[in-house]
Amino acid sequence: TGARVVLTQGSLMGRFRGYEGRLVCVDTVVVEGFPVTDPVRSTSAESLAYVIYTSGSTGRPKGVLVEHGGLANFVRWCVEGYSGRGVGGAPVFSSIGFDAVVPNLFGPLIAGQTVHLLPEGFDIARLGELLVAGGPYSFIKLTPSHLDLLTAQLTPAEAAGLAATVVVGAESFSAASLEYWRRLAPDVVVLNEYGPTEVTVANSVFQADGLVSTRTVPIGRPIPNTWMFVVDYAGELAEVGVTGELLVGGMGVVRGYHGRPDLTADKFIPDRFGPVPGGRLYRTGDLARVLPDGNVEFLGRSDDQIKIRGYRVEPGEVEAAVVSHPMVTAAHVTVADDLVGGPQLVGYVVPADAPAPAVLREYLSSRLPAYMHPTAWVFLDGLPLNPNGKIDRKALPTPGTVTTSSYQPPVTPAEHDLTRIWQTVLGRDRIGVFDNFFDLGGHSLLAIQLVNTINRDTPMRISARDLFTHPTIRDLAGLTAAMVAARDGDTVVTLRAAAPGGRRLFCVHPSGGSVHWYYRLAQSLRDGDGLLGLQAPGVEGDAEPLADISDLVDVYLRDLRREQPTGPYALLGWSLSGPIALELARRLRGEGEHVDLLLLEPSWPDRRTIATLRQTIAEHRHAADLIDALVAQRAAASTGASVSASIVELERQLTELASSSDVLSEVMLELDSSVTVRTAGLLYEAFVAWDPVPYDGDADVVVTPECVGADLDHPSKASVGSYAEYLAELERLMPSGPRIHLVEGDHLTMLGPDHAPEVAEVFYRVVGADGPAISAR
Repeated sequence: TGARVVLTQGSLMGRFRGYEGRLVCVDTVVVEGFPVTDPVRSTSAESLAYVIYTSGSTGRPKGVLVEHGGLANFVRWCVEGYSGRGVGGAPVFSSIGFDAVVPNLFGPLIAGQTVHLLPEGFDIARLGELLVAGGPYSFIKLTPSHLDLLTAQLTPAEAAGLAATVVVGAESFSAASLEYWRRLAPDVVVLNEYGPTEVTVANSVFQADGLVSTRTVPIGRPIPNTWMFVVDYAGELAEVGVTGELLVGGMGVVRGYHGRPDLTADKFIPDRFGPVPGGRLYRTGDLARVLPDGNVEFLGRSDDQIKIRGYRVEPGEVEAAVVSHPMVTAAHVTVADDLVGGPQLVGYVVPADAPAPAVLREYLSSRLPAYMHPTAWVFLDGLPLNPNGKIDRKALPTPGTVTTSSYQPPVTPAEHDLTRIWQTVLGRDRIGVFDNFFDLGGHSLLAIQLVNTINRDTPMRISARDLFTHPTIRDLAGLTAAMVAARDGDTVVTLRAAAPGGRRLFCVHPSGGSVHWYYRLAQSLRDGDGLLGLQAPGVEGDAEPLADISDLVDVYLRDLRREQPTGPYALLGWSLSGPIALELARRLRGEGEHVDLLLLEPSWPDRRTIATLRQTIAEHRHAADLIDALVAQRAAASTGASVSASIVELERQLTELASSSDVLSEVMLELDSSVTVRTAGLLYEAFVAWDPVPYDGDADVVVTPECVGADLDHPSKASVGSYAEYLAELERLMPSGPRIHLVEGDHLTMLGPDHAPEVAEVFYRVVGADGPAISAR
């Protein structure tokens, strides 16, 4: 930092070898001869108060330049809002290198109160004991993890007498943590404080007078002389309830980063919204939304979002849902990048009464879509904390097992073989014979890898479709050769068998060709009814992939008639399979059959959609070529050829391609054939080349709020145009006028565990089992 003077102690003098400024050892300095009067004040609001280093996402610490004006404004707020609530001062138990020490240190001193210093390096297990011994305090400033720890350590009487006010900050504060503390000490004032170091410790606060309805405790409103705004992706003020980036302005905004003009210019931008001309806003990188009452809710870090099998996931949102379970006292959700099958969510849980992973999965199924469920669980006595009271992520154990309450070890030789393969493919040390493949994180590409390995390493011969009807090791081991052979070469996949007299819903695969997407919908149908998927040729088996929708419909008509010779038929298409389902319905209707057609946000090959798919098609072609080359090189290596460098390079290219693509996954590296990826690419090509023929029968279309609210600036995943344009295209292709139904969720989650039951109910209305359609026109 270029500091001219350093104050230190004798035990630390050795750390400053080579320092050319003035080094003052406070243990030995002679104070006689110095003036006894107050020094002349030479600082202004713009003078530098301190430089504090924060860790960056790149691992390079950033020196934050904090000025006196911002520091004075915050400390004044601390005196009025924190210290003024009592006379007992505050404890200091975090590092002075962590700016959470500012209110604990300066607030009491300026108010004429005591600063209580806890012993350096104390055992965190004694936190409650040490705080109680020094209390009561005016306030305690701590992290949510500290509060969870005190909740477990203190009695109700100790908690009630600890401090007039508890100030929580530095991490997301879950509603569940607040509820647990409220049960212990209902009369203690709880404040949730928010603010990055770049806005001088904190800039907003929320007083939690009771329980809250949000998953996390809101961060409230700005403190005096500061302001904050939520902006959308275009940098404009977001509407109430809409998620965007949080920007902070006012006196607390710091000067910038020491020696980092490029980063300062990127993160500190002109203030277009605040009351002071010429001001600056700090781009926090935090996601937030303004609530109807004007308070702001923190929703996590934008750079914490990761991609799980093509979905964007915010781990903090998952964490808030996990910790809301009544048997969970604390939780942390993170991403493991080194597990088989690509990045996966891991849930670290501190239980009050240890729930089994199956119980947590069931609980989350009504709160989060399936792709946001952790696939590995680790149960701990407590979350490891660093000296600043934040979760020490480096100390979290590596997930090694997925345990279930009904764990059953393998018994037969076939079960032992399958267990070994499942453990390798899914990256798990312990899998029971009744554990469900899909509940363990299985998806279409892992299913193909699993099937390939089983067929190569065991006498069994199965297909990926067998996992839908036999999703456990015990079920799969009992699958006979006759059962598999009976379905070989057929595109119809039974996800749920219909009882005699039950309804059958035929669902056409979306992009990619697999029908695993309909698994939750199949589970949502009523007793006796069945769901059969029409899966693209080439997804599995030896069938040649097809690149023309007319040819696909020929095959599907043949197999559908084989399964159900006469109507009435119920057909469903979703996303890019909309044109296929429409053509299938048109052909059946032309043959005199009655068809109930249900389309879930169908996409159409209009100009804008085609333009967006050109890159996707190119990615699939390139990926298929790389996979073919990689398979060939690995085969050559097995014969002793020296091709390791080529293999490494091909793997690197595939990894980079998967990382940059919205639809491809690193599981491609484990495939022993490119046929699955090539099939998916050909389906995109078939979609782009198709010119749909209008359908003159009745049709029903399901949309989500994302689709209804779409415009050119905010397109939905179903259409890159506006909702009005989308409706016009629907009416052109279905001139009888489609009936529109609205379900919650969005294009990707409408078939997940949360919303699949809503889609099922629409299906029953369409086939006449229940009341009228619900219009969203």
